[in-house]
Amino acid sequence: MDDDSTPPSWVALLTLMVHGPDPEPTVRGAIRSWPGDDESAGYFGWTATAGDPLPVFTGVRPDSTDQRAAVRPIRVWRDGERIRIEEPDGAVNLIVGDDTCWQFDREHDTPIASPRTAVRYAGSGTELLTRREPAAFVGDDFTRPIGPVGATTFLGRPAWTVELAPPRHKPHPVQLVVDSGTGLVLQQRNDGFGSVDEWVEFIVGEPLDPALFAWAGRTRSAESQRAEWDAQHDADLAERHQWFSANVTNSPLRVEVNLRPFVHEYDELTGAFQASLGENHGGILARRPRSSEPWDLGWSETQHRWSTRRWDWALTFYGDQQPTASSVEALKQQLADTDT
Repeated sequence: MDDDSTPPSWVALLTLMVHGPDPEPTVRGAIRSWPGDDESAGYFGWTATAGDPLPVFTGVRPDSTDQRAAVRPIRVWRDGERIRIEEPDGAVNLIVGDDTCWQFDREHDTPIASPRTAVRYAGSGTELLTRREPAAFVGDDFTRPIGPVGATTFLGRPAWTVELAPPRHKPHPVQLVVDSGTGLVLQQRNDGFGSVDEWVEFIVGEPLDPALFAWAGRTRSAESQRAEWDAQHDADLAERHQWFSANVTNSPLRVEVNLRPFVHEYDELTGAFQASLGENHGGILARRPRSSEPWDLGWSETQHRWSTRRWDWALTFYGDQQPTASSVEALKQQLADTDT
């Protein structure tokens, strides 16, 4: 690099984005997110495996159902791994401290406390708060530049520009503006979709009060939040069931359905097989040549077993949609008709 105004190579820019300067400067400012034509603003799902904490997302819910309406900037503070995010009206949305994060909402006076490792940067443009992981540039999903790195000025600061090629299954490239001093992405656009995530205020190096990244008040646990959601879900299901019983019928509904089989395994020589039944694989059917030997199918349970002249049969259904006794007998008779 000849001087500070000469754009770096792609490798040098990657290094700056991933590692940043040492020491890491503080940042405060505001971020705005404009959704594209085919995107949802601020909504994102979550998954958690057994034993892991529920993910805590950094984005905030939009204040308008119109996805094309202007999104007001959220206020943010960043000191290394510590962050604070406030909604446009000043309400605190999330605080991330050294070991704990506190997630606030409008329905409770106390935040949910979770380990900092549960934080996921997603939604409302808050991905711009964190550094890009090296793994983000592995593969072909917006990892290769189109042309050389360019130079620009953004919010009065020197910055670098680069356009990243999309993978084959996506139609449009992504455009990045990267702060030359911190390596943080100041703007990420997809001009093809019309989406923009960008800093609208970006102030570097100011001393930040440690109290911004701490909470000394009462807290709730993620487990209590999960229990609350489960109770609300169960209450809603009970209310809907009660309405149906009172306004339609309180008798069990019985209907016959066609069960399309999906054969998992079969033996050409013996005729043995196992197959799922129905589009949702709610049942499973198996047969083998008739035998007095034990038959361990490896199923969690087997509800029906019977034999015909040539075959041993096994049938089970999972979940709440259990067949009636008459429908099971009808199925047995249908299968017996094939016993030739």
